[in-house]
Amino acid sequence: MERVLAEISALRRENAEWRASTEAALADLRRDGAEIRAELADLRREGAEIRAELADLRRDGAEIRAELGALRRDLQASAVETRRHFEVVVEGLRHEVGLVAEGHTELDSRLTALATRTDRGFDEVGGQMLHLRADLGLLRREVSELRH
Repeated sequence: MERVLAEISALRRENAEWRASTEAALADLRRDGAEIRAELADLRREGAEIRAELADLRRDGAEIRAELGALRRDLQASAVETRRHFEVVVEGLRHEVGLVAEGHTELDSRLTALATRTDRGFDEVGGQMLHLRADLGLLRREVSELRH
């Protein structure tokens, strides 16, 4: 009986050690579970924040696309207006270039007429010079004859 009592006592110690070990493991598991639940709550919160940021980014993307569309329309309208303005300017320049060409033609004909008149004038002066030289030659002979 003593042996039985010793065995019972050993079993009780083992049982107590097992309970202590089991309770410590259970406490560790509970602590780990609480940490996991806290981390899971953090992950859920972060997931919600990421979803909110993603929604903001989608809204921002939609706004940017709308602004880009408006800018494209403005740019196209500006290009059309610039093209019209350019065509008006080109037409005005064509008119002015035509006027310059007409003025050039008129100036060319005036210069040609002036050159013709100048040539005739030089021809007349040249002819008169020939006569004057001839007359001068006669006068010199007469003066020479008078001196002798």
